[in-house]
Amino acid sequence: MSIKLVIDSGGDLSPAQIEETGAITVPLTLHVDGRDFVDDEHFPLDDFLQAMESSPNVPKSSCPSPGAFAEHYQEGEHIFVITLSANLSGSYASAVAAKDLVDRPERIHVLDSKSACAGGTLLALECARRIREGMAFDALVRHMTEFVAKMQTIFMLGNVDSLMKNGRLSKVTGTLINALNIKPVMGADRNGEIMVLDKVRGVKKTMERMAELIKEHYPGALGTQCTISHVKNEEMALYLKELIEKRCPFKEISVIQTRGLSSLYAVRGGVVTAF
Repeated sequence: MSIKLVIDSGGDLSPAQIEETGAITVPLTLHVDGRDFVDDEHFPLDDFLQAMESSPNVPKSSCPSPGAFAEHYQEGEHIFVITLSANLSGSYASAVAAKDLVDRPERIHVLDSKSACAGGTLLALECARRIREGMAFDALVRHMTEFVAKMQTIFMLGNVDSLMKNGRLSKVTGTLINALNIKPVMGADRNGEIMVLDKVRGVKKTMERMAELIKEHYPGALGTQCTISHVKNEEMALYLKELIEKRCPFKEISVIQTRGLSSLYAVRGGVVTAF
């Protein structure tokens, strides 16, 4: 039984991981001041970050069309699709709508990751592993649904500039937070809604707090793998990996650079982990 894996670009997969998993990526498009950036393998991350940081406006994203997903639904005995949290993007709805554009939609399952960034990475790696092991499609659907329900995502934004730009945080408060180097430690609840877990001063101490939170939740971890995504902050991502290794017996901890959409959310310096 062949199972094709399709993801949107909300999951951070390195070129090596894309080859390893065989995943097909359907890109979102990011928009800054009239410029469009397609979040594919040619995404100009440095150019995008510079455009985003120099703009007074909030960057936007648009999800793939149903037709973009349907292109990859035409062939394959079974197709498993993983998308961004439905609370963050219309990508999930678009992927579901695409089923109506092809024959035998019952062979396609669309999974709402209820996450983004490293969360999408972890799900894609787990799904690909189970496919390689020969798990039947119905069993895979059940397993991945349970995996999402137990998966944890914890992250640190590089700064709160975007929150100020979109009005979710006052300019005075945001400027003070940035000046004092206060880093909110954030996560997602079971419905994929973003919540603040703690506030820490200093990046290193924030990494230490994230590692402690991972340790606290480790007994409920489903698997043996942890993923860490970062936006041009490999030093702190590797530091977090070291801290986690001292606290939790994960068999593998992968560290990867974010793709475009994750960089829009976490901004330069951001670090995201899922387990």
